[in-house]
Parts: sequence; C-alpha cells; structure tokens
Amino acid sequence: MVPEDEEAFEIDVEEDDEEEEEEAAAAPPPPPAPAVSDDPSDEIPQGLTAQAAGFFVVLDKLLRATRLYEGRGELVDRLLHETAKKATPALAGGELTVRVTPVGLLLGSEEVTPSKSRLSEATFKLFCDGIRELSFAPGLHADDLRGLIDVLIADPRQGEDDYSTLLWKRELAHISFYATDTLQSGPDLGDAGQQELLGEAEQAQIQSAATEAAEEFVLSPDDLRMLKTDDRLAWVRECAAPMAVGQVNEATVQAARAAFATPFDHVRFLQMAVRAAEDDPHTPSPLVLDMFDSMVAGRDAEGAAKLLKAAGGASRSGGFAASSLYKGLLETERVKQLAPVFEREPDVLSEALYDAATESPDALVALLNELHPGEARDGLLGTLTESGVDLTSYYSRCITDENEEIVVGAIDALMGFGTEEATIAITQALGYTSTRVRRKALSSLVGHYPAEARVTLARALGDPDRENRLLALKVLSESEDRRAAGNILNRMEDSTFAQRDEAEQTEFIKALTRFKDPRTVPYFASVLAGVSLARTGKSLQRQLLAVEALAAIPGEEARAALTRSAKKWGLPKDVKKAAKLALSRMGSA
Repeated sequence: MVPEDEEAFEIDVEEDDEEEEEEAAAAPPPPPAPAVSDDPSDEIPQGLTAQAAGFFVVLDKLLRATRLYEGRGELVDRLLHETAKKATPALAGGELTVRVTPVGLLLGSEEVTPSKSRLSEATFKLFCDGIRELSFAPGLHADDLRGLIDVLIADPRQGEDDYSTLLWKRELAHISFYATDTLQSGPDLGDAGQQELLGEAEQAQIQSAATEAAEEFVLSPDDLRMLKTDDRLAWVRECAAPMAVGQVNEATVQAARAAFATPFDHVRFLQMAVRAAEDDPHTPSPLVLDMFDSMVAGRDAEGAAKLLKAAGGASRSGGFAASSLYKGLLETERVKQLAPVFEREPDVLSEALYDAATESPDALVALLNELHPGEARDGLLGTLTESGVDLTSYYSRCITDENEEIVVGAIDALMGFGTEEATIAITQALGYTSTRVRRKALSSLVGHYPAEARVTLARALGDPDRENRLLALKVLSESEDRRAAGNILNRMEDSTFAQRDEAEQTEFIKALTRFKDPRTVPYFASVLAGVSLARTGKSLQRQLLAVEALAAIPGEEARAALTRSAKKWGLPKDVKKAAKLALSRMGSA
C-alpha cells in the first residue's frame, strides 16, 4: 500500500512533468540566464524567476518526503532525480544565486519558495544562523541535493554546529553559500585605510540613503509579512552567528552602521503594527512581542519603556487591535521578566509601568512579588496602592517574611482591604515565632472570623501566651459557627487545661455557653455534678454559667441535668435556686 503522502507526491510530480512538456512544446527555449547579482534591483532574465520557483517547489517536496520517509525509499530517489531535472533550465545560463530572508528565498525582489512551506521554514532557520545567500552551480546532482536536504532537516541544538558550519562541513560540489561570519581578517591599514576602502562613491551612497531613512520610518514588505507571522523565532532574535570581522573591515562596517543609524520611532512602528493586524485584531503581532522580549533579555530598559509607552498610547487612542497588542505586552509572565531590568533602572521604566496599573494590575502585582526591597519595589507598591489595586497576594507573601516589621505592616494592610481572602491570609501569621506578631494577627481577626481558618484558630487556643489564647477564644466564641463549640470543648477536655488559672477556665466556660450545642450538655452536667471541681476548685460563677448554658439548650438531656442539679445535695443554694428557676421557665415555655 502506498502511503497517502506518497500518492500526493506522485500526483504533483506527474503534473509537473506534464506542465513542463507542454511549456517546452509551446515556447522556445529560454535565453541563457546569467548569474544573479546580490543587488535585488538588477534585472532578472525573463523566465528565470518561474524556472527557479519550479525548482524550489520540487525541492520542497523532496524536503517533506525526506522527513516523512527518513531519506529512504523509491519516492525519495525519484524526487531527487526530478529536483535535479528541474534545476537544469534554471542553471542553463550559469550559477543561480538567491537571497535567504526571514520569509523564504528571493530572486531579486521576487519570492521563489512556496509560502508557508517546509522549505520556507528551513531557510528561515538558515537566516537566523547568519546565512544570507545560497548559490547553485550548473552540474547540480543528486548527491548535492541530498547533502543540502540533510542540513535543512538537521537540528543544531542537538550538537555544537550551527547551519553555517554544517553546510561548510558538507563541502557540496555545486552548492555554495555566503554567511555574515565569513569575512576574513586582513592587514591593519589604520583609519585612513578604512575610509579609502569605502571609497567616495560608496560614502556618498550611504549618506544619501541615511538622509532618506531619517525622513520617514518605513517597513519593507518582508517586515510587514513578519508582523503577521506566527513563527515565534521572528527575525528580531539576535543571530546565532553574528557578524565577526577583522580589523581591516571593522571600521568600514561601523562607519556604514553609523551612517544608517536613525532614532527608532516606536510610535510609528506600533501604528504600523496595529494597521497590519487589523485583519486579525485578536492576535497580537509576534514581531512586536518578540521585539519587547529581546529588549528585556538584553537589559534594554529604555527600549522596553518606549515600546510600552507607545503601545499604551495606541491602545488609549482606540481600536481593538491596539488594545489586544497592549494586553499582549502586559501578559503576567512577560511582565515578570522585567524584574531585574526594573530594579537596575527604576526611573527609566517607572512611568511606562505606572501607566499600565489600571490596564493589567494582576501582572504588576506579579512583578511586585518578584522585586527585592528597594526603590523599585517601594515606588511600584505606592503606585498600585494609590490606584486601588488589590494587593492581597503581595501582602500574603509578606506575611511569611523573616522581618517582623514587614509582617506587622502586611497585617495592617490586609485588614484595610476588608476582604475574606485578606482575612484568611492574616491567619498565616498565627504560626509566626514572634508572640507580638501572633497577637497582632489575632487582634485583627476579632470581629472578622474566617470560617476557612477555623482549625488554625482552634490551634491558637493552645498558644503559649495566655492573652493570645483568650483572643483566639474570643474570635471563635463570637463566630456563631457551631463547629467552633467542638474545638473549644476539645481544648477544655485536654489534660493541660486544668493547669490554667481559674479566671481563664471561667472564660472558656463562658464562651461555650454561647453555643446551643447538645454535645456540650455532658460537660456542663459534669460541672454541676462536681466532676471538674475536683481538679479546678469550687466556683459558684462557673456553676451558675453551666446552669445558664443548660437552660438555653433544647432537649430532654439538658432538662434532666438541670433536674438533678436542682435536687443535688451539696450544691450551693444559689445554684439549685437557679436550676429550679430555669426548669420553671422551660416548663412554662
């Protein structure tokens, strides 16, 4: 059975053969094609562009088949033959040189590689590794093509060689290339020699081009295509094989770069990016996002600030595409990467970030969490506070800080928010080593009981500090959460409870009377029966509290306990009187 992809390849190849035969019969042979100049403005011989495009279409099929069948099989061998055959008319007039660009291969100014093809993707990677031209010489054969395809499907990340080195090592007989790192060193001629090499005509041309570039900020068609590309390896990525020149060429290159250098118009650039994205406003331009990421990675605080401000201005001017782009720049993970840049140059980035406080507060809070104490964090914290941004997550992190003052300040800030999330965050401080911090947290929770933190508060009933225990008791007893009655009762039945002073034990009994819970009846009955008095001493106040609690609890068990107390010999007269009065009220009710 022939794989589905192989059938498609066979059909394409047969159609190409038929088209080629029809063209050959209908038209005379094309004139010899001279070698292509590196100047895209040079005239391309008629018919050469179509011949080159046909060659690269079949080369793309060969690339896909090699990937699919791992370079083996009848289909791959047949496509090798067809590709070499397609190259013959394109090379009839001599060597064919094409430019390697981020969007594919160009012959002059015409794209000759299929758009969105495997070949275009592969040549983009060649571009990123510094390769700028590919040349094919007459006599191109299958071994040359196989070697080129092997390089295109290679993954340099798996080894130490880049694409330029891989091509060089292949020593392909009829395929050559030019890369930005191939300039060689020469003798040191000094500054005068450098200018002399450049020549008057070249200097005049550079100056003229620089003047024109300064008048208006424009993007080429290639650049505009990249504004819409989904390829996250956009050409703003710094080349893995940057230009390396010898001393003889260095001054020439620097002079050329300086002549062309003009201030980057971030506002104009963002406006063009927004216009280019109007047909798909929901997808922020990968080019802009990658440019921003590259600035952050390169610690370019000024560039990142200008790009953010320009995007913010475009967003405020209106339009969904502009707003989408601004939100893309302010994604949480992207903004967090600004932390080291912001800490180093807070003055440069402050205004741009503060403008974004209302647009993406969550991202700025995430950035705040990444910052160390200092000018940058204090400034951003102040701005977010003034903007009314919810800083619960930030102060929640501060709760666990080793600095006691920071924790106390965080508790005050969280209480100011007044939200349940903030209240729960405060309970994290109940495990802090400082008694002062735990007391601050418990005091803040009085009247603000968080049900989710009930167990944490129950543990605070055993705090080493007496005042902290009573504060925890107050929070739980005022909560009206019936589950808290069991937590208080468990602490009272603990063996260590008997070691506490009588006043504290009385406070616990008083707190328990707030809960009309049948589970507390046996405990109050034991108080009236004298079971707990053997450990803590007789207390008229506690027994009267027990009578009051039983009277408030509905059910026969509570009534029976009161009946026994009203008749029990040895109980204080006031206690028995209170029990009888409670029974009479229960009867009348």
